[in-house]
Amino acid sequence: FPRAALVLIRDPNKVVAVAVLGSPKLNVTEIETYARMTSVQEEVLRVVGTSRHWNKHYPVTAALVTNLKTPIAIVMPMVTRLNERDLKLITSDRNISDGVRAAARKFLLTGQARRR
Repeated sequence: FPRAALVLIRDPNKVVAVAVLGSPKLNVTEIETYARMTSVQEEVLRVVGTSRHWNKHYPVTAALVTNLKTPIAIVMPMVTRLNERDLKLITSDRNISDGVRAAARKFLLTGQARRR
């Protein structure tokens, strides 16, 4: 199944790609992999980002924030959930949008970042 899901998640048809996320066989590691992929549709990232079930896992949240294709409206509230180490990495990563980097920098400067 995971190999088939990898092919289907990249399907140009939004309905097919999003339907993969509804599978009960998916685990957090697979969702994290999809969240890191730049070849998936924006809608897939939006569904993962708005899903409480997947979003409560830190690796999924971190993967979504670092993915350039994730919609900015989904990413911005997640920045505050990242730990200090990841925020520092984001502020210096040129592959992340300017708005997200600025938000991470601001959050670090206010001293509210989680120390882990």
